[in-house]
Amino acid sequence: MNLTLLEILLLLLFCVNSMLQYNLMVYHLLIDYYGYIVTGLLIFMLLSQSLRYEKRVLLPSLLIVLLVMINTRINGLALGELLPIFIFIIIILMMLGIKKHENFDRCFLWINWISWGYLIAYAMIFKDSLETLANINSTVGIVDRSVLNPNTVGMGIAINYWLVRYAINDVKNKMIINIFMFACSILGLAISGSRTAMLSLISSMLFYCIFKNVMQRNKKFTTIIFMLIGVMGCIYPLVYIWAWLEYGGDMTFLGKPLFTGREIIWANLFNYMDDLPLSYAVGTGKVETLFWNDHFNLHNGYLSVGAEYGFSVLLLIFILIKKMIVRPYRLYKKKLPAKIIPLYMCLFVIMLEAYTETVFTYILSIIYPAIVLGLMNVIENNKDDL
Repeated sequence: MNLTLLEILLLLLFCVNSMLQYNLMVYHLLIDYYGYIVTGLLIFMLLSQSLRYEKRVLLPSLLIVLLVMINTRINGLALGELLPIFIFIIIILMMLGIKKHENFDRCFLWINWISWGYLIAYAMIFKDSLETLANINSTVGIVDRSVLNPNTVGMGIAINYWLVRYAINDVKNKMIINIFMFACSILGLAISGSRTAMLSLISSMLFYCIFKNVMQRNKKFTTIIFMLIGVMGCIYPLVYIWAWLEYGGDMTFLGKPLFTGREIIWANLFNYMDDLPLSYAVGTGKVETLFWNDHFNLHNGYLSVGAEYGFSVLLLIFILIKKMIVRPYRLYKKKLPAKIIPLYMCLFVIMLEAYTETVFTYILSIIYPAIVLGLMNVIENNKDDL
C-alpha cells in the first residue's frame, strides 16, 4: 500500500478512536486503558521518527505541557489528568514530520466515510431513543446509556462530513457526492436533535461558499475568524447566564428548551473562581461537587480547559492553534490549495462544537482538532524550505 509505519499506526489510532467514540460495546471494553495505550503508542511513534520541529510551534507546545503539569500538581490532581492535552500536543508535533502518501488519503477517506455512514444509519435506526435523549432536561439527570448521546452523534456527523470532503478531492463526480452527503448530514442531524452540530455544519457550509477564495489568499482574515470563534466561545457562557437570569428558563430554540442546565454549571464555576481569583490562572482542578450529578463536564471546551488547567493554558492553546493555522500559508507559498479548505471548515465546526461540548479535554474528542491541525501542515510536507 506504500504506507510508512507512522502512517499505518496513525490510521490505526484514528480508527480505534472512532470505534470507541461511536460504539458503546468497544467503549466499555477499552475506555479505562485507552489513554495510556494511546500515549504509549504516540511516544513510540514520536521517538521512532527523525522529526524536525519549528521553534514557533515547539515552544508553545512545550509551554502548554509544562504549565499543565505545574497546574495539575498545584490542584492536587494526578498527572494522568493531563493525558488529553498531552495527546493533543504529541499528535501535532508528530504530524509536522510525516511525509504523507496518496494512499494515506484513500485510507483516511474510507475510515471517515464508514464513520459518517454508520452515524447516519445510527441516527435513523435509533431515532426514537435519540429524540427522547435530546429532549431530556440535563438537570433531571436521567440518561439512557444504552444508546449514544445525540450530541456525540451530531458532532461526529458534522466532523466526518468535512473530513470526507477533504479526502474525496480526487474522486469522480465529487460534486454530486458532496451534495448527497450534505443533504444526508442535515437529515441525520435533524433526527439526532443536536442543535449545536446542526448550526455548526450549516454555518460552516455558508462560510465555505462565501469566503473560500478569501481564505485561500488572506491569512490575516482566516486567523481573525478562528481567533474570534475561540474568544466568543469563552464569552458565550457569560451571555448565556445573563440571558437566563434576565429572561428566565422558558425560552425555546429549535423546538427544545434553550436553558438545559448548562447555565447552572457555568454560573457555579464562575462563582467558585470569583472566590479564588488565582484559579483563573491555574485552574480549579476537578471540583466535581460543583457540577451536575458530581460529574466534571462543563459542556464548553474553552471553559473546560480554563477550569481544569487554567486560562493561561487556554491562551497558549489559542497561540498554538493560530500558528498551525498560519503555517500552511508559508508551506503553500501564501495561497492555499482548494483541497485544504475543508480541513479549515472541519476546525470551524470543532471550535463551534466546543461552545457546548468539552472537545479539548475529552480524551476521545481531542484527536480531531489535533489531526485536523496536523493534516493542514502535511499536505505537501516534502519541502526543504520550512
